[in-house]
Amino acid sequence: MVKKVVGVGRAEFYVRFPKFQTVSGKLSWSHYTEILKSDSELEIGFYAKQCELENWSVRELKRQMKSLD
Repeated sequence: MVKKVVGVGRAEFYVRFPKFQTVSGKLSWSHYTEILKSDSELEIGFYAKQCELENWSVRELKRQMKSLD
C-alpha cells in the first residue's frame, strides 16, 4: 500500500517562488518544504535568506521557526 505524502507540492512552490531563478541552489527541497509551512510571505523570505546566509541545516531551520511560535 502506498501512503500519500501530505505537504508542500510543486504547485505551491511555484506560486510562492514564481521567479525560479531567485531560488537558492544552496537550499534543499526539505528546506523549502519547511519554509513554505509559513503563511506569511515576510517569514518565507526571511527564512529562505537566513538559511542561505547562515548555512542552516533543516534541523536548525525547524528550531528557529519553532522559537517564534
